[in-house]
Amino acid sequence: MEPAALPDHIHELTNSYLQLWVDTDVKLMYTEWLTSPSVKEYEQAADLFVQYLQQHAVEYWFMDSNRLGGLSFQEQRKVIEQLAPAVAASCLKKVARIISQDAGNRVMFEETVQEKSIAYF
Repeated sequence: MEPAALPDHIHELTNSYLQLWVDTDVKLMYTEWLTSPSVKEYEQAADLFVQYLQQHAVEYWFMDSNRLGGLSFQEQRKVIEQLAPAVAASCLKKVARIISQDAGNRVMFEETVQEKSIAYF
C-alpha cells in the first residue's frame, strides 16, 4: 500500500541526513537531522534552509538539532553566522530549537542569535 500523498500546502524534502517540511498554510518549517551531518552537509542544509525560508515566506521554524553533536561549536557558529543575514531578512518571526542537554551548544546558539538579533523561543 502506498503512503497517502501530502496535501498541496505541505512541501517536503528528505535526504540521507535531513528531513525538512514546510506547511505553507501556517507558514511553519520543521527541520530534523536524521544523522550527524558532515560540515559540507551542514553547509548544504543551511543553503536549503535559506531557500525554503524565502520561497515559502516561513514565519515559524521548529528545528530538531539533537544530532548536531558531531560538529564543533566553531563549525556550527560559522554556518549560523552565514545563515543569519538571510534569516534576518526573511519573514521569520520565531525559531524553536530542540537540543539535548548540551549547555555549551545551547549557549553558543543563543549568543549567535542575540548577536544577529534573531527572535527565538
